Amino acid sequence: DISGDIMDRHFLEGMVREGVQRKILFGSDYPWLDQRAHLTCVYLAAVPAEVKGMILGENAQTVFGLPGE
Repeated sequence: DISGDIMDRHFLEGMVREGVQRKILFGSDYPWLDQRAHLTCVYLAAVPAEVKGMILGENAQTVFGLPGE
């Protein structure tokens, strides 16, 4: 997941370049860190919108076997 205090959009972009976008889960370290910081990391990353959707929820649905929309 992308929680932690060292995450930035460049690190996220690098992971996507490596082709592991199906393995990235959104995480925020809430309540210790503000969720907005990690959301901003995803929203500002130079990756396709489809990948952002995967990171922000679709990958977790797959991992946890949750139904899609």
